[in-house]
Amino acid sequence: MRNERARKILAETPAETKKFVSKYADILVRIHELMKERGLKQKDIAEKLEKQPSEISKWLNGHNLTLKSIAKLEVVLDTDILIVSKTRKGIKISVSKVNVDADKEYKTYDIKPKSRANKLLNVS
Repeated sequence: MRNERARKILAETPAETKKFVSKYADILVRIHELMKERGLKQKDIAEKLEKQPSEISKWLNGHNLTLKSIAKLEVVLDTDILIVSKTRKGIKISVSKVNVDADKEYKTYDIKPKSRANKLLNVS
């Protein structure tokens, strides 16, 4: 019964919602990997950003994680979480991931040239 209900919900979920959840999960996994790699706890990040640990906890559990908060985390973690590069066709945004061999692998998402993001950034 549960599996049947889950399948129905998944089938009714819009494609953009599925894509959003997948990208968001990639970002959260990357942040947690970087924290582990650097031996940082939520408390350490909270202290460095002069934030309450509860706010960092919300970020790391997927609540209120904005581009600005990602930028703050990139500064504390001293590395990129998102990599944005301009191309002739538009913008590419990558979430860098660390695999078991500690080599970097990049998952790339293409944004269409006519997208709102490109209009805001004046990319043609």
